[in-house]
Amino acid sequence: MPSSPTYTYLYLPHVDGAAHEYGLRSPEVHGAVNSIDRELARCTEVLGGAARVVLTSDHGHLEVPPERRHPIRNNDALSSSLACLPSGDLRCAIFHVRPGETEAFAQAFHVRFGERFVLLTTAEVEELRLLGPGPLSDETRRRLGDFMAISLGADILAYVTAGGDRHALHQPSHHSGMSPEEVLIPLVLA
Repeated sequence: MPSSPTYTYLYLPHVDGAAHEYGLRSPEVHGAVNSIDRELARCTEVLGGAARVVLTSDHGHLEVPPERRHPIRNNDALSSSLACLPSGDLRCAIFHVRPGETEAFAQAFHVRFGERFVLLTTAEVEELRLLGPGPLSDETRRRLGDFMAISLGADILAYVTAGGDRHALHQPSHHSGMSPEEVLIPLVLA
């Protein structure tokens, strides 16, 4: 036994991967959860109270039905305003817009997705403290570009290149939004 306290971090991607691939209510997700539960029970038994086990999650998921999956193709009207490919996540997209195109992009985005996504400027993201307290660093501001689009429900946006198909558009479950199902996570102490 060590003479001073130690900390071991273990990340298990099994539940997240199964949820993306098969959906939240799938046998694969239930199997991944049950497998982790069995292994944690075995681990705490072996430890015999000599250590505390803390279990949490980094996020939750939402089911995304096909009609809530929105491709943005490279020949799309929105794409013509972009300086580079969108980044971020499918439920929290980041857009770098060409100089002089911000108003046109924002208007076109609102017309197409206004009821499904909130479109925030980088200044609004900072003002709302969505990335934490304090001012954004120059590097973060550069990476955030001009706009961040956050899903208001289960909708996702995926940039699809000519002749390509984003696998993520076919996944039944996603995360990175602000819904309670995604941000309220468990904390278990054993």
